[in-house]
Amino acid sequence: MENSLAVIQFALSMEKEGELFFAGAAEQVQDGEAKKMFLELSQWEKTHQEFLQEQYDSLLKNGKWTEDLDMSLYDQESMKWSTFYRRGSGAGPEPTVGINTSTTDLSALRLAMFIETDLYTFYQNAATHTAAPEGKKILLMLAEWELNHRKIIESYYEETRQSLWNQMGFAPF
Repeated sequence: MENSLAVIQFALSMEKEGELFFAGAAEQVQDGEAKKMFLELSQWEKTHQEFLQEQYDSLLKNGKWTEDLDMSLYDQESMKWSTFYRRGSGAGPEPTVGINTSTTDLSALRLAMFIETDLYTFYQNAATHTAAPEGKKILLMLAEWELNHRKIIESYYEETRQSLWNQMGFAPF
């Protein structure tokens, strides 16, 4: 149990850092859709923290991971109308900012991809080293959430990069 508590404590701090980064990125980027996406990411990281805190409290109180998961907060249907989901499916609007702004936005998007990759890797590794079946299931679910976040950010990054290259009149690769 001690190992599981340490895993959750570390995960909570990583999710908090992600939340703060995404909130800050929302203030820095110029593209309106990117702002919305970063604000949603920040909120989702906050939701992850609440979920992890429930797990932590359950381990302390009951000595086990929560088995009765309320997944309504994480329902894919509720995400379908979000900016974040539309970006990943390619259904969102094209980025509409200038070249200098696009380079700043690209940097924020690249950092966001690294954050999500780190969280995904952490949850995958933690699941491998967790003995409790409920803990494994929860950690793998969290890994999947982070991987989905990364894929959507990467899609937006690629669209923004392509738009920038088009504005400059070339595609270097």
